[in-house]
This record gives sequence, C-alpha cells and structure tokens, in this order.
Amino acid sequence: MKHIILYTLGILLLALFVGCSKENDDTGIGENQFRANINGKDSVYTITKATLQTFSDHKQLSIITSLSGTSFDLYVNAPEITAKEYPIANPFNYHYPTEYSSCYYRWLYPNSYFTARAFVSTVVATDYKTTITEINGNVVKGTVRFKAEDQGYFTSGEVMIDASFSTNLLELIP
Repeated sequence: MKHIILYTLGILLLALFVGCSKENDDTGIGENQFRANINGKDSVYTITKATLQTFSDHKQLSIITSLSGTSFDLYVNAPEITAKEYPIANPFNYHYPTEYSSCYYRWLYPNSYFTARAFVSTVVATDYKTTITEINGNVVKGTVRFKAEDQGYFTSGEVMIDASFSTNLLELIP
C-alpha cells in the first residue's frame, strides 16, 4: 500500500511540474531557453546569462547558455541594440560591419568549463543572421541561423544551426 501511495504522489508531482512549466505562447519557447536545431537534431539549452553592455562606440548583447556538455555564446554588436535583423559576421575578420552578430557552439571537456571543440559562425551569407524580435526591460527574444566551422587544430567540419531564444535575465551593464 505504501508503494502505491508513493507512486501516485510521484505521478502527481510530475504532472504538476509539467503542467506549470511556463512557455511563451507565441513561439513555444520556455523562459530562459535556447532551442537549437543542429544539423536536423533538436536540442534545448538553458540560458544562464544575458547582458547588454555599453562600450564607448557600441553596445553588445551577449546570451550565454549553461556550460554543460555543449553550449552556445551569442553576441550582437551595434551602436544601439533594437528589435531587427543583424547579419552574421566572421569574428576572425577584423573588418566588421557597423551592426553584426556572431555565435559559438562549444563542446566542453567532461566535468569542465574548458572547450574541447568550438564551432564558430565564420560563414557569411544573407540568410545567416540573428533577429531580435523583442528587447524590453530584462526580456530579449529572437532567432539565429548560421553555419559554423570547426576551429580545432586536428578536427574539421561544419554544423548548420537554426535556433530561437527567450530570456528574462537581461542585465544592463553601463
């Protein structure tokens, strides 16, 4: 009898947890999530940090996911960050446009924050871009599409990534 009660209680708690998970009705993205389709495979990452930092000549929006297994770093740079499209630029090319974005997809060493392998958005094309759909207060939402190349010394490859993100963790850094 005790096992039946514990089993029933477990099912009820699971139903409560699943039923209370907050999702954005417009996109199906949960709060503080980075949903990525990587070469046709869907994955969900937890956004742990989002900042909007002001420098002397531009602002930078940074969105970072949890450092566990694999992770994403997304950066948008412009004189003002607003809801619009920002083209992907190669972060290793120092002739940046005035407004651009770049993204890193990292594979981490087990039980470590150190990068074992990094794929970087070095492929520039008109359909590769970050789109900010909302930025207001501590909320930022949008999408990113890019092709990334492996930056390893003894590895090679590319990944195609389509992602959407939504977070209420945006912190303003003057």
